[in-house]
Amino acid sequence: MKRWLLLALLAAPARAEICTYEGETDYRGHATVRTEATTTAGVLTLRVTGRLTASPWRLWDVEYLGDEITTWRDGVLLSIATNGRYLVNGEISRQQWDVFRPGVTGLEASRAQAKRLRDFRVRYPSFAMHWPPSTFGRDWLPQFAAAPPERRVDLDLPHPSPALRTPLALAFYWVRFLPPGTASVPVFLPGFKHDALVTEALSHDNDTWHMKLRHPALGQESAAAAVVESGTLRRLTIEAHETLGGGIATTTLTGCSLP
Repeated sequence: MKRWLLLALLAAPARAEICTYEGETDYRGHATVRTEATTTAGVLTLRVTGRLTASPWRLWDVEYLGDEITTWRDGVLLSIATNGRYLVNGEISRQQWDVFRPGVTGLEASRAQAKRLRDFRVRYPSFAMHWPPSTFGRDWLPQFAAAPPERRVDLDLPHPSPALRTPLALAFYWVRFLPPGTASVPVFLPGFKHDALVTEALSHDNDTWHMKLRHPALGQESAAAAVVESGTLRRLTIEAHETLGGGIATTTLTGCSLP
């Protein structure tokens, strides 16, 4: 009887920690982020969804949507799934879905992408239901394999480091557990053809982690600051600079709960 009870407990789905963040950005912008962390049978699943709206020009409203789903075992990255969307004045400019799974030499990439809905329907008929921006944040992974997606060798990540992190997972989850004295963290930018691996230099001051964002596309002033208190991320500020300009976004914890 005890054995069956133990098996039932192990098979039961784990409860997820859900946290939400809100904040303001440059260009009269607003940002919202939702994180969900679930551990089942020793595998941690992190899902971070973010939405940023801004008006960098008077007649142009832009909206960035990002969905990053990662799995981990003992802090080692197992898989990645991302959905990025970019809209201008409500019109779709770019949408793509990428999945990275373990292969012979590392993480192997697959992608679903098209510029127009009619092309998307032809290429991925069983996945076209996820094209409308209104579907952002819904579960799409179960249907991705049957899309069928395009195998993208140029996006593969060979021989990933055990210490590797992904951008949203590091910013909104792993930063909470960085041990004092951590000097740098390798970060993988899923979907980048070039310069996909970067190193974030870290320093710690009281409750704040300072992160220098070093990437060829960013200026030297680009950085992030995460305020972590008692293992909880309270506030995250990101300052990014590039050739065409820059911006600052700050998000603050609005609450965490167990559903």
